[in-house]
Amino acid sequence: SKADEPEGAWRVATTMSSAMGEGKDEFLLASDLTPISRSASQGPATITLEYADDAVTGKLAMGPQEMPVNAGLDAPVWPNDEALNVAFMGLPLADDTVVSYRTFDFQTQKVRVWSLKVDGRETVETEAGSFETFKLAIEAMDDMGGGQTNWVTVDAPHLTVKVDATLPPQAGGGAINTVLTSISAE
Repeated sequence: SKADEPEGAWRVATTMSSAMGEGKDEFLLASDLTPISRSASQGPATITLEYADDAVTGKLAMGPQEMPVNAGLDAPVWPNDEALNVAFMGLPLADDTVVSYRTFDFQTQKVRVWSLKVDGRETVETEAGSFETFKLAIEAMDDMGGGQTNWVTVDAPHLTVKVDATLPPQAGGGAINTVLTSISAE
């Protein structure tokens, strides 16, 4: 935690590599795992967002072109992308859990609502080991598409072991598949 961060804050940083080059995405989450800020960059694209209970503000930039973000919220949102997996760690999951949650899509500047359902238990084998998991079926509750299946450890905190995601059409409609390869403490 840095000196200017709230007590108990979580910093979630993800690095990636694609045809667009190396990228970094970083969320700052409050102790209740709601987002405070997000900064991301890959190639010439940058994203800077600030979250409050009633708005998400910031800017999207592609080289010299900038687009402001100023979206009103009628309720707080959860983080998305990899920081969402951290929020899942704190959920009180059980075999019959069904919840909905909201995220902010910076590309459309709209709130998205999702349904999360525990869809059974499975043993998942990875390079990092064998894990007893809850299988989470996550579906968009709007007409924008997308969705994913997450496998998280049965024991809390619910560590994400595997993700199979389908991108919505506006993000290319492809698939993203991730698997835990190692665990380390810093």
